[in-house]
Amino acid sequence: MSLRYDERNCNAQCRVCNRAKDGNMAGYRAGMLMKYGPDIIDELNATKWQGGKGPENAPPLSPSVEQTIRHYRTLIKNMGRQQCRNNGE
Repeated sequence: MSLRYDERNCNAQCRVCNRAKDGNMAGYRAGMLMKYGPDIIDELNATKWQGGKGPENAPPLSPSVEQTIRHYRTLIKNMGRQQCRNNGE
């Protein structure tokens, strides 16, 4: 849960890697190492284990993370509106 809204942990994969290869973790990690470097990967791995499991154990969100959440919620809402207009609804 502590990495859900960390943009560095949100990366695209092809359908085959994501579904047929169960995420292709080795390839995903190699891609993240090339994109971010080992220091960021170590930071993400350390953060992953903070706070235990479940939202009740998660640390409070920082203002920047809350702003990121609002940003993406707005984008999603606007995408839904655009899709409705494209479908003639």
